[in-house]
Amino acid sequence: MLDTTALRDEFAPPRPRGVGKAVALALLIHAGLIGLLALGVNWKSDPQTAVYDAEIWDATPSQEGGPKAAAPAAPAPARQEADTDSQQETLRVAREQQAREAAQQAAAQRQQQEAERRQLAEEKQQQAQERAAQQRAEQAREAREQEAEIALRKREAEKQKQLQAQQAERRKLEVERQAKAKQEADRQAREQATKDKAREQAEARAKAQQDAKAAAQAKADAAARSKAEAAAKAQAAKDAAAKRETDAARKAQLDRMRALAGAGSGGGTGSAGGKGTSGSGKDAKSRGGPSSGYAAKVRAKVRPNITYNDDEGDSPRTDVEVRAAPDGTITARRVIRSSGNRSWDQAVLRAIDKTDTLPKDIDGSVPSPIVIEFRLR
Repeated sequence: MLDTTALRDEFAPPRPRGVGKAVALALLIHAGLIGLLALGVNWKSDPQTAVYDAEIWDATPSQEGGPKAAAPAAPAPARQEADTDSQQETLRVAREQQAREAAQQAAAQRQQQEAERRQLAEEKQQQAQERAAQQRAEQAREAREQEAEIALRKREAEKQKQLQAQQAERRKLEVERQAKAKQEADRQAREQATKDKAREQAEARAKAQQDAKAAAQAKADAAARSKAEAAAKAQAAKDAAAKRETDAARKAQLDRMRALAGAGSGGGTGSAGGKGTSGSGKDAKSRGGPSSGYAAKVRAKVRPNITYNDDEGDSPRTDVEVRAAPDGTITARRVIRSSGNRSWDQAVLRAIDKTDTLPKDIDGSVPSPIVIEFRLR
């Protein structure tokens, strides 16, 4: 806070000059007036001895032309009354003179009192003016002090307001920073959730694709097995029919040979038997197994279709029985000897399915069924 004493001394009005001299002069004048008034009162109150000269005139007119006669002497009581009247008149005149003097003195006192009253009124007015001036100066000083205090409070309020504004700005910046951090965290969380969802969806799609692939493969395997079984059944029926035809033809041939043998000699029978044996051997030759290089030819066609990445250092072996139609279309395949490695066995079966047809042997036929051996190396 401001030092009010310093402010009061600083903003106080200047003291009027000559106040001490004026007061001393006024006191001196009042003392003189009071002395003169006392002197006048004492002078007027001194006892005075009045000296009167009395003359007695005769009121009786004298006779014209004759000598003046002496007035007869008044009797003594009349003289006394005249003396008494004269004294009373003298006293009355003296009293009137004293009354006039008292009136003059009272008028002088009244004038002096009026002058003193006027002087006192002037002094009071001057004092009132001085007090009013002092009050105005005091009020001005107090007003200046109040203005200074108001200005100080205003400055303090402005400082407080600025401090509050700065604090509010800092709080606003902190809130904005926290909001931005929250937004960034939410964005990162959303991005992470999106990535996780995308990964899950990708994994789900991959799994669905794998499941679909597995289902398709299973379906294809089932279809292939069904097709192979159907082809095997058809081939078995065909083989059975061919066998029956062959057996019937052989039986008919034997019956003819027996008939011929019964009509001819025994050597002819031996020859016939030799022919029959020869014929039987020829038929067996025509219906014999594949050529020695056919298995290698089949492996050479199937191997490029094998996809296998699990190379564990060993060389697994899988034997597969393959059945095909006369045109070479693969109708069935099955593992008759597993390598113990399911992945390798499945890779071989998928390669055979992908190959679709078997090559023809050197005689233009397609042996069926045929067992092919597959090795990793």
